[in-house]
Amino acid sequence: MTLDAAGGFLYAADFVQGLTSFHINNSNGTLELGPRIDTEPEPFAVGVDPHGKFVYAGNANDVTEPGPTSLSGFRIGTHGALTPVPGSPFFPPAPVPSFPISIVITSSGKAD
Repeated sequence: MTLDAAGGFLYAADFVQGLTSFHINNSNGTLELGPRIDTEPEPFAVGVDPHGKFVYAGNANDVTEPGPTSLSGFRIGTHGALTPVPGSPFFPPAPVPSFPISIVITSSGKAD
């Protein structure tokens, strides 16, 4: 799970095939269920860029290690709704030895 830059939305990966958004009620802290969007199979890590415009999900893609992994990218819209960014999902040029367990997005907006 991760919060957007303003702390108004929480995004959660379901480790099946999707991300769900929740609006955070700032007066009492309750979560209000928002839109859900499909990703590649098995999203397990989620990150939001520091400007609160994009959210990314790392996906295991139904494979065991080593194997192809991917990164699904989404634009954050009104009320936390997500729409895929052009070219998403993104795949590495070659199989990686293991899939990442977290996503870190630096203040410059670069995902590491």
